[in-house]
Amino acid sequence: TYGRIEKGKNLQLAGAGRYILANTTDWGEGTEADSHCLPATHLGLNDSNKLRSWLDSGSNHRGSISGFSIFQIQEAGDVLARSSSRGPNPSPAEDVMKPDVIAPGTQILAASSVDNNFAFLTGTSMASPHVTGGAALLKAVHPNWTPPMLASALVMTATPELAIDSDGSEATILKRGAGRPRLDEAVNAGLYLNETRAGFVNANPRNGGDPKNLNLPGLTDTVCRNTCTFSRRVTDLAGGASWSATAEGLPSGASVSISPSNFSVANGGSQLLTITVDLVQSDKVGEWVYGAVRLTSSGLADAVLPLAVFYDGGALPDEWSISTDSVAGSQVFTIDGLAAMPDATFTSGGLVEPTLTVENLPQDPDADSPYDSSVGVMTVWHTVPEGTLWLHTETLESTAVDLDLFVGLDSNGNGRADEEEELCSSTSPTEIELCDLFSPVAGEYWVLVQNWDASLNPDQATLKSAVVSRNPASPLTVTGDGIVTVGASQDIRVQWDNVGAVPGTELIGAVGLGTRRENPNDIGIIPVSFTKTAVAAPKTLVLMDGVERGVTLGGNSTHDRIFVDIPPGVDSFTISSTASGNDSQQNEALGMELYRVDFDNAFTAAPFAAAADTSGAPLASATGSGATGPTVTVGGGDVMAGRWYVVLNNSSNANADIDIRADMSFSGSLVPLRPGLWQASSREGLNQGFDYTSTGGFRAFLWYTYDEAGRPAWYLASGPEPSGNVWVAELLRFTNDGTLQQEIPVGHVSISLLAEEDSIFSFVLFGEDGSDRERPSLPPICPEVDGSKLSYNGLWSRSPVGVGGATVVVNATSQAFVHYIYDASGRPVWLIGAPEPQSAEAREADLLQFGGYCAVCAESELTIDTVGTFTRDFSSESAMTWNLNFDLIAPLSGLRDSTDDTAKLTMPMVCQ
Repeated sequence: TYGRIEKGKNLQLAGAGRYILANTTDWGEGTEADSHCLPATHLGLNDSNKLRSWLDSGSNHRGSISGFSIFQIQEAGDVLARSSSRGPNPSPAEDVMKPDVIAPGTQILAASSVDNNFAFLTGTSMASPHVTGGAALLKAVHPNWTPPMLASALVMTATPELAIDSDGSEATILKRGAGRPRLDEAVNAGLYLNETRAGFVNANPRNGGDPKNLNLPGLTDTVCRNTCTFSRRVTDLAGGASWSATAEGLPSGASVSISPSNFSVANGGSQLLTITVDLVQSDKVGEWVYGAVRLTSSGLADAVLPLAVFYDGGALPDEWSISTDSVAGSQVFTIDGLAAMPDATFTSGGLVEPTLTVENLPQDPDADSPYDSSVGVMTVWHTVPEGTLWLHTETLESTAVDLDLFVGLDSNGNGRADEEEELCSSTSPTEIELCDLFSPVAGEYWVLVQNWDASLNPDQATLKSAVVSRNPASPLTVTGDGIVTVGASQDIRVQWDNVGAVPGTELIGAVGLGTRRENPNDIGIIPVSFTKTAVAAPKTLVLMDGVERGVTLGGNSTHDRIFVDIPPGVDSFTISSTASGNDSQQNEALGMELYRVDFDNAFTAAPFAAAADTSGAPLASATGSGATGPTVTVGGGDVMAGRWYVVLNNSSNANADIDIRADMSFSGSLVPLRPGLWQASSREGLNQGFDYTSTGGFRAFLWYTYDEAGRPAWYLASGPEPSGNVWVAELLRFTNDGTLQQEIPVGHVSISLLAEEDSIFSFVLFGEDGSDRERPSLPPICPEVDGSKLSYNGLWSRSPVGVGGATVVVNATSQAFVHYIYDASGRPVWLIGAPEPQSAEAREADLLQFGGYCAVCAESELTIDTVGTFTRDFSSESAMTWNLNFDLIAPLSGLRDSTDDTAKLTMPMVCQ
């Protein structure tokens, strides 16, 4: 009120004779009849816009303000005032519905002790007399009604039908409670909810009670996880009656059961109702769910219990902590008790290093407000882009007795921190404060640190802050199951790559959990704390053409397990490296030496790389200079096919964070691609392999292997045809919700063709590097059908695409089908269908479930179990109908019996 009157006072002092207060978008249609200092009127947004348009046209505008009149405006009824209190109720009574009802309370013509003894007043002091007067009228009709009876009658017969918020949006239960009392209905109430003084005392949270258990009309739960239950005891007011209970107004997927749903109460009798809210099938995780329970009886007013519950996705950990010495790796976190995730979606952001802002602050002379001046206050700004997961701010230890922290969005764009923009405040009686905003909207955010109580005056204040956003280049990724049932335990793998930070570095990231891809973070955000603890011992590091890798090298140390495989056709290659931050002193302390070994001697420790043999002279070497680390280019006649080791030396005492990459140039002959299945010749008996083929301008790669738990797993990669004999692509893991699949990058793959039946497969998967020499699994001999050789071999897909497929191998004497499917948890798994005895003509085969060991795991026993049958019928070289009938066994689960039309995705193989 004061702000509106002050504007007019300022105009009066400037010589104005009249005053029109024209609303902007922020104030909407709300108007107030204030006691102004000069003749004035207040216009809502629509009328204000009309006035502004008129003023923008022509010149010499004149107008007049007429005398005061009273109008009845029907559409203005039940519109909530901007100043009206809204729920949810503050803690610790957040599960008690507030407000209970709405009533006229804005610009009420009321008695006053000043001026002409009348004033227009607004507030609860105006609304409550309307409700109290209504209760008095009910009491006149029913003199024996007690306060619980009167309150129940007013609330449970109120109407929400016309209620809207001040901005024109829906007035939910948290804004209008049960609605506006209707005395014509309340007088005919047949039930009430009795609550005693002892009941209120027992529900007091300070006494260990739970206000949610109070026998009140509102059904409110601010933490409803999948299901929540209320108990309410209704008591007769009408001399006995029969009642029916039904739920109404709920969104799709939400349901409410009432027990009993039909009941009778005798004169003065009561009935306990158990009301259970089930949100498992709802997509409203992270939102308020509204509805009502309506009790009806012939000849009596309906009694309505308003329902407002917040669908909480589950209790998330305060943070996930990763302490590691590795530049790349992964860590599995187990979580349970969450809402159902029918299309489990995971997002990630970071890792970023928080910013530390330090200032010396005197004590704020007006400590009650950090917004009135800049004295004693530090302001830091952050730009928050779309897709941000977490805005983190905290104050660290200080000599100040008490620092306070405030965070807000500069919604009015004035470049200042305004109190009405505040989104978070942390005002404990110490100097340690914390404000975290999860999933903040994009915009410019201000952070205020206030020296509320100084010690040294000034005191050194330190703000630690960071913005963690989703970014395709983020070194942090996360993957899990595709389908998670209610409350089920699930493993979520958090992976980091190329995090070459030196020991002691602390970074932060974030992981978002969502029930569906349309609501990627509706369950919530989990902060990730990442600490580099030490420098790991050298381990296998694969350099792939054009892919930057990170490595940390300890002071006065050497890394001798970095390598790049150079196939035939490479005319030159360059190995470049740079210390983080282009540190010239550190770069000049780095040295690089190249050594070579024949491929026949390169896989003695497969899938890992043995240490480089540095007993001879290096084939090339370099040291860093200035802002550039050591770089070596090998070209001309010096390029020989083989494994080239890159040995890095750090001659300084300091740890070095290094970026390193290999780039190749090709001009030689291309090795013909032998499409189909390949398996490791460097490690026989793996029972895993990959399908590598050409698909018209692109190459496709599908790796069937095992995860760390020994379960079958597959990964996919695709990319354009290479210009030489090395193909590099991003490696993807897919999950499926039963219809659609989601992908997440989990590493890289490189295929180097040495000869038509000889290749090298190198990979980075979940931060683990490895490499194997490969050979084709089966000869490309096509079967003969009706006198013609037909090529069925290739990658086949079910229709619709995205719900599974298979690698098909049919030759003159045998056949095999590697089926890429999803289990009941939406995880990518595989089965093999192979007839026994082998033949090219068999149309039916057993489906076999394998168990083994992951690509970088120690060798363990393989298991093979028959879990179903597979039948197929080729109609051409590129069309087939198949039937899959299986029931997976532990550790997998899932079953299927389906017949599908399939089509070949890859080019026909040349028959031999």
